[in-house]
Amino acid sequence: MPRLSKDHAQALAEVRSIASRPFAVDQMGRELLRPLQRAIGWDGYRLFGVDSRTLLINRLISASDNDRDARREWLEEVYLDQRTLPYLQLPVIARARLKGVAYQPKQDESWGYPSAMLESIDPHKHWIYYHESESPIGGTLHATFESAGRQVAVLQAYRRDLNRAFRPKDVALMQAASP
Repeated sequence: MPRLSKDHAQALAEVRSIASRPFAVDQMGRELLRPLQRAIGWDGYRLFGVDSRTLLINRLISASDNDRDARREWLEEVYLDQRTLPYLQLPVIARARLKGVAYQPKQDESWGYPSAMLESIDPHKHWIYYHESESPIGGTLHATFESAGRQVAVLQAYRRDLNRAFRPKDVALMQAASP
């Protein structure tokens, strides 16, 4: 795991402090994301609640103001579509208990995934799917959140700038911050 920068370490301390407070779920989601967004930076995000038994989305907890159209498109065209790459499917990410992964244009720059999960797909197929599905050009950061040992939420944060791809230290912060 890469060493956290000063900004990342400060964000992690803030997240841990926030997590210890008695917030309602919706407010907790927004509060937890604020220091993470400041440290990592993204252009948009959505935080979904998931059914801990089926690992399917059951509600929207929080989202950026600019996410409505992108979220609708993703829900209609990608979510639960069997053609979606396995390691991009939210139930697969949650079942594998991946606390933080970055899905990027190049498979070898998709950080945080177990190698066995990536090896199941040819890198060229990954690249083709990434571009044909019009994935956010700067990548998508996925994170799962647990409570009492059960998956309860999943985050999708994305960047729309090719020159600002997510880095290994961004994934490391999400992995460390995800309860």
